[in-house]
Parts: sequence; structure tokens; C-alpha cells
Amino acid sequence: MNVLFVHDPFDRVWPDFDPAERFEAAMAACGAYASSHAMSDGSEGLLDALMAHGTIELHGFDVSGPDGSAVFATAGRRSGTWWIDTSELNGPTPSPQSVAPLGDSRGIGELIGAASRRHPGPMAVGLSNANAVDGGLGALMALGLTASDSMGRTLHLTDGVAELKHVRGIHGSVGHILGLFRVLANAQVPLEAAALYRGTELGMNQREIEEHTDSLRRWTDTLNEWRTQQGHSPLHPALPGGGAGGGLGFALAAVGGTITDGARQFGTATRLPNAIESASAVVFATPHLSALPPKRGSASFVIETARKHGKPVYALVGQSDPNCSLSPDHLVTLQDSSDRGFERAVQQLHTAIMDSAR
Repeated sequence: MNVLFVHDPFDRVWPDFDPAERFEAAMAACGAYASSHAMSDGSEGLLDALMAHGTIELHGFDVSGPDGSAVFATAGRRSGTWWIDTSELNGPTPSPQSVAPLGDSRGIGELIGAASRRHPGPMAVGLSNANAVDGGLGALMALGLTASDSMGRTLHLTDGVAELKHVRGIHGSVGHILGLFRVLANAQVPLEAAALYRGTELGMNQREIEEHTDSLRRWTDTLNEWRTQQGHSPLHPALPGGGAGGGLGFALAAVGGTITDGARQFGTATRLPNAIESASAVVFATPHLSALPPKRGSASFVIETARKHGKPVYALVGQSDPNCSLSPDHLVTLQDSSDRGFERAVQQLHTAIMDSAR
């Protein structure tokens, strides 16, 4: 019996120990062999998950944080491809001018540009759940584009939300900076829905959500006008993943990025389908199974791949939404994160796996 344990090194169900090591030990105590596969959907912990699959080069860069202050950011390089985790650079920061936290994406653009200049080549940019609220305007300006208002005046990035409301034109080109790059999005929402999707978590009231939604609609038109001027076809406003990263997904797609399902891209790159095919059963760990349809994530990809290969799939979760459409063969909820609580959960999983094998 070979049980494959798929987990996210960052998004742990349990806080105080290495889940892979403990799972393998607990399964061994039950008389079963277990192996582990670190997984990411492009969110926080992307580089940690990638490092679990082999050595990568880590490169440091000084860039702007979400509040404009200088921060140190890390990008990984493996087999000639850059891997960038944006989670530290696109989180909203408190603002005394508004009840809604504000954050801009300039640091992400600076990181992308700096990595491309250091070593040109393919790039995978992971978008996290912590969103900037400038629709990617800051990132595009950091990459060398300029923005203007309805009077043709050049705009400067001082407040991501306020500037985005006034943008009516984008100018310049980034073709000389960027090569082939993919955007790893775990949320499949379109750009227009980004404000609504994240409004509650960001603390926006209904008026602010509506105003920002209107800004994003105009931003879609502005970016598509710029693409037309550059000789490219407009992007559809409902582009899946365009709203990832608070609209950063659509902005990066506008300058040539290809939005992909983050979990599928990472799983394919780390040969997860092959590992699942070789296993007798698959167990994935996640803090919660959500009922939100726009967010597929790792759990959905693992279940889908296990089904494709005819393997039973089990879930070890912190909590589960009863309306969730994902359906593993068996689900065990971790009642507490103590050593004994974890061991009991694994024993329940082992019993379910053995009953299914009979």
C-alpha cells in the first residue's frame, strides 16, 4: 500500500510541525508506506513548495512594498525559469484616508522587471489571495508604461485606487523587457468581479465596492485600447483569472502573460500526475474546502487527477463547507492539532483506505 500525501507547505492544517514527516510516520505506524508531494496553486508558499522538489537558485531584489517603502523580495530560478511569489508584495496596507486597506502592485512590476533583466527567460508569476487594489496599474508603471488622465496629463502612482479612477490612457511598450511568462492564478474570477470578490475581506463598504468595480470596467477598456494600439487583439472582459491579485492578472495578461490554473501548472511542472498514477491512494491536506466556485486551487486539481487515474482520493481538512462541490471519497476533519489528534486523524484515514481496498 503506497499512499501519496499532497500538501501545501505554507497553508498548513496544523501549525506546529512538518505535516509530511508526521503523516509518513503516522502511516508507518499503521503499517502503510506513505510518500509526500508538496503542492501550490500559485499562492503564498510557492517557492517553499518548489524547493521541496529540488534545488532552486534564490535571488534577492530591493523593491517597493505595498505601502511604497523599500522591501527585500526573493525570486526563484529553476531550469532556466523564474518563479515569483507575489504574496509579500501585493498585500493591502492600512490607510488613514479610507476604511478600505490600500495597496499597490508597483513592487511586483519592479521584481518582474529586475528578474527579467538579470536573466532573460521564461517566468511563472504566482498571484496570491492577498490582493493589491490598483488593478495592476502600479506593476505596469514599474515596467515602464505611463498613464494619463482624460486631459492627457501624466499620472503618478501615489494612491492606487485614486489613480486608477482617473486613468484614461496607457502609453509605451514593455516588449523589450518581458519574454514568455505565465500567470499562476488560483482564482478564476474576471477583472470586473475582483472588487466584489475581495470587498468584504478588504473592509470595503458597498459604495466603495461599486466605485472600484466601475474603475475596473474603465480599466479594462483602457488596457484593451492600448493593446489595439500595439497591434494586439483586445482581451475579453470576462477573461478567467483576470481578477486574480485584485486585477493584476488582467494587467499582466494585457502585456503578454498567459493566465493559467495555478494548481494545474505547478502540479504539471512537479510531475504530480505521475506520482498519483504510481500511488495506491491519494490524501490531500487543506485548511478548508470552500464552496466558492471561482477558486479551484490544489484540492480540485488533486481530486480531478486522482479520478482520471482511477485512484481513491481522501481529504484531511481543518474545516469543510457543507455546500462545497468537491467530493473526495472520504473526508476526515482534524479535531485538534496536537500530536495525538493528528495521529487519530491519520488512523481514521488508514481505516477508510483499507476498507476501500477490500
